[in-house]
Amino acid sequence: MRQGTYRIVVHGRLGDAFVDGFDDMTQTTTASGTVLEGRYVDQSSLHGLLDRLRDLGIEIVSFDTSTKERQR
Repeated sequence: MRQGTYRIVVHGRLGDAFVDGFDDMTQTTTASGTVLEGRYVDQSSLHGLLDRLRDLGIEIVSFDTSTKERQR
């Protein structure tokens, strides 16, 4: 199974109430938006996060990932 570290930049500043709903994500506010960073263990978890952002109408500006194989 692949684990990944994800960095998602969204347009605008998110309030604490938004970020509380994103398990294990850290939030950093920048001049142009908000950076959400965290780890996900599978594609299903990542798609769930992206679906929630879409459902809330939050615009994704950029998305970066780094993955590694988990040791068995």
